[in-house]
Amino acid sequence: MVRSKISERKAGGQMILNEKHLTQPKPIQPVGLACTGAMSFLAAGATIGSVASPLAAAAAGALPPVYSLSMLAGGLLAFFLSGMDPSAGAALCALVMTVFGRCLLGERIRPRASAWIVGGSIIVSSLLFFLLGFQPLTDLVQYLFLGSFAAICTYFCADLAALRRRGEPLRIDSGKGISFALVYLLLTAVLAPVSVSFLHPGLLFAAFAVLTASERYRLQGGLLCGALTTAGILLCDVPIGQRAVFLALGGLAAGYFADLGRGAMLGIFLIINAAAQLLLGAEPSGYVYLGNLALGGLVYLLVPAQRFLDSFLPEHSVGTDSTALAAVRMDFLAQSLADVRKNAEQVAKMLERSQHTQSAAAEVCESVCGTCAHRLNCWDDHYTDMNEKFLRLAERPKVSVDELFEQIPDCRRRESLSAAFTRCAKQRAQGRIRAARLFETRELLFSQMQFTEEILRTATDRLQLRFCAEQTRLAMQVIEAGNYPFHTALAYYTPSHRLNIELYVDQGCRIDAEAVCESLSEATGRQLFYTDENVAGHEKRLCIWETAPFGLTCCGVQSAAQENQPCGDNYEQFTDGQGNTYLILSDGMGTGRQAALDSRIVLSNFKRLILTGVEWRTALSMVNSIMLTKSGEERFATLDCLRLDGETGEATMVKQGASPTLIWKDGKLVCYQSPSCPVGIAPRTEPFVKTISLNHGDVIVLLSDGVDPALYPALRQVLSAGCTLEDAAQQLCDMARRVGSSAPDDITILLSYVEKNKKM
Repeated sequence: MVRSKISERKAGGQMILNEKHLTQPKPIQPVGLACTGAMSFLAAGATIGSVASPLAAAAAGALPPVYSLSMLAGGLLAFFLSGMDPSAGAALCALVMTVFGRCLLGERIRPRASAWIVGGSIIVSSLLFFLLGFQPLTDLVQYLFLGSFAAICTYFCADLAALRRRGEPLRIDSGKGISFALVYLLLTAVLAPVSVSFLHPGLLFAAFAVLTASERYRLQGGLLCGALTTAGILLCDVPIGQRAVFLALGGLAAGYFADLGRGAMLGIFLIINAAAQLLLGAEPSGYVYLGNLALGGLVYLLVPAQRFLDSFLPEHSVGTDSTALAAVRMDFLAQSLADVRKNAEQVAKMLERSQHTQSAAAEVCESVCGTCAHRLNCWDDHYTDMNEKFLRLAERPKVSVDELFEQIPDCRRRESLSAAFTRCAKQRAQGRIRAARLFETRELLFSQMQFTEEILRTATDRLQLRFCAEQTRLAMQVIEAGNYPFHTALAYYTPSHRLNIELYVDQGCRIDAEAVCESLSEATGRQLFYTDENVAGHEKRLCIWETAPFGLTCCGVQSAAQENQPCGDNYEQFTDGQGNTYLILSDGMGTGRQAALDSRIVLSNFKRLILTGVEWRTALSMVNSIMLTKSGEERFATLDCLRLDGETGEATMVKQGASPTLIWKDGKLVCYQSPSCPVGIAPRTEPFVKTISLNHGDVIVLLSDGVDPALYPALRQVLSAGCTLEDAAQQLCDMARRVGSSAPDDITILLSYVEKNKKM
């Protein structure tokens, strides 16, 4: 099997890259073009010391050609609008030469080449303007030093860009830490001199960045980010840089008090910077400085800062190399198991085709007639007639002597023929039974192997999630502070960048899941919910997850067929911890306790497998096998499942023998139904699957087969009346009891409302 993946091995682990990431350039982002052009335009008048800042050329050298052209356009526009100041000519010339070199060498060049282009462009442009008499010798010397500094910045910026282009994870705690530091320093220096009236975008960005780093990386993050910010501002704006000398101290304090919440962090950060301005002297520039920091802090409170940071610098994983290697090995094991199963299936089919069973008529003829002295008279003289009679007799389950006398009156071995035909019929019946049992056993074995493959693949997918050391550490701090009995915590992000936390505890320990969830919500600043406790062996797991945009509010009403018997239907709503909400209804065969037991087996096992992380198709197949093998009696139950994707609002309906699903959407009632077999009635069954898109306000209706279809028009009237879910479900249940058939059946009505969750 050809796979579109290639493997790149490195010391300490293995990394899997998608081939298309290496062969196809990333699409151009219009927003990125606009931002780079605007940044170059605003920073065109920046100076370092007495010379124009060449940092725009450094940034252009690290960017792809199309973005460097955008920076050139912004720089040229600012140069012409400013009256073509000769003092900025050397920086503009360096920018032009850099962009020309980047376009000439193409997009994929080594970081070292980018650094040489930038450094050479700055040095050549400064020498040119010195020889033309546009700048003195002192400026030339400064440009030589700035060219070296800009080349170093370009090298590290291009190194990070190449890392991102290859698809490798960006980790600030790796050997690329110096690259991150210089990239951030360069960005701060470029933004520092930009001002629009009293607004300084560089200071707004500084406050946002320092507070974000303090929240994630605590003391070290706030201190280092504050120091780098001050250094970057001092490069291009000395007066503002002098005001920013206490940014590192403010970041340090904000990181220390990060557990108190984002509001407390901002307050402490502003108090320290306000005290610093008093020490430096109360001047208008100090008030402007504090005002910009406050605005940047307000942006930090309003914007999901950590999610913004995750977009380009995700939190590093716990054991990245080992989990990647484990994922690759488990995927290889699943593929190997699949190959073994497919080969075994092919061999079994070949053996079935190669088995040529001997005809019963020929067997009787050979064993009885073969030793008869009158064989020549019967078979040689009347072969066609005798062969037709033997074939007809071989098809009967039992052949008596009288039947043989009617068919073959001259035969002298009628008793032996009768016994032989009867014996062959019994052997044929036993052979069919053995073949059926062998087929059933073989199918069960192959299905179990397939289940194992799917479980391995599911485990592989979970290993490829982004496990977060910082969030895991924070969860353990909350557990220790609250004296909760959990012994292990694991935090990771889903593909949709939502936080999940798994907590493990001994089975015998009692926990207050709601209190734990509230504590973690306060600590992380996210709206968290928790799933039901999942028990396996001696361990108990509690999954806490960040709420998705869409959710379900469910109301169910039941009525048993007999007052002294339980309802044979079971239903439940739960969330798998990955942002998906499940609504399940199972109707057991018949009524009473046995029906309730069958439906409970189907529902509980399906839910348990889903919460474990098994894909729903595999879970359904496993539940079907359980129902087939649980007893010698024929017992089965329906399964009606609706899975709502909390990110997109997409709903997947899965039905096995279930009644129709009704969706109230945009004032219309739509019915979805297709014939399918219940769970536990056949070894291999195909469920009815339908995917639809739902929005806020849509209503999902799940019904058991005790509800007469004649009530569907009444359901439309009840839903259009605008009553609550509880009232609507109760009204429909009362109607169903009145309209029920002569043979009463269990009635279950589930109404579920799709709603958009509010952000925290």
